Amino acid sequence: MIVGNDVLQQRSEAMARSFMLLGLAFGILVLIAGSFFIGSHQIMADIERQERINVALPLLRQVYEDLQNAETGQRGYLLTGNVSYLEPYNFAAQKVDADVANLKKFYANDPVMTDRLIEVKALTDEKFQEMANTIQLRQNDQFEAALAIVKTDLGKRDMDQLRRVLSGMIEPLRSTRKELASEIILKVDWARNWLLLMGLQLIIVVIAAVNRLLLLNRLNNVLIYRLEKKSK
Repeated sequence: MIVGNDVLQQRSEAMARSFMLLGLAFGILVLIAGSFFIGSHQIMADIERQERINVALPLLRQVYEDLQNAETGQRGYLLTGNVSYLEPYNFAAQKVDADVANLKKFYANDPVMTDRLIEVKALTDEKFQEMANTIQLRQNDQFEAALAIVKTDLGKRDMDQLRRVLSGMIEPLRSTRKELASEIILKVDWARNWLLLMGLQLIIVVIAAVNRLLLLNRLNNVLIYRLEKKSK
């Protein structure tokens, strides 16, 4: 008679189930790690896009504010002849070029935005040329000639067109930023729930594997006991 044949069979089954459960636990761990890596990568990519938009929006708004400040200085000088009014004009003239240059660098890999920035640069150049002409005339005591240029509304048309172009760039960025914020929240919630679910399954599998290992240990003890008893 084979000693502990039934125990050996149970032991074999318990061992097989233990290895299966441990393999399943390892698979769940790999799945959790992979999901975490992919999910975090996607979330970080969205956050990076959001941060880029947060940098771009103030720069775009600043371009228009630069032109407004320059125009304020121009109009003040034309009316008063006081050169102190040219300070905001001169400052804005330097700053707007730097702002547009920064935007071009920022969107160097975006052909659509690059084309729009070329249009923005052309409009700002045209507007500054119009303001420079009026300032030059005022400096030469040709106030009426300078005023005549202002009355053509050429500068106003440039500003209106610039505002439309910038708005066409700003509004899509605002919409995208809002969408990204919602997507990030959804992805974070999904990742948290997924990890909780996978973690719960892992705990269940580990508990089952531990129970099988304990059963295997008991069966080993039973087998040893029967062998020792038979040897006596």
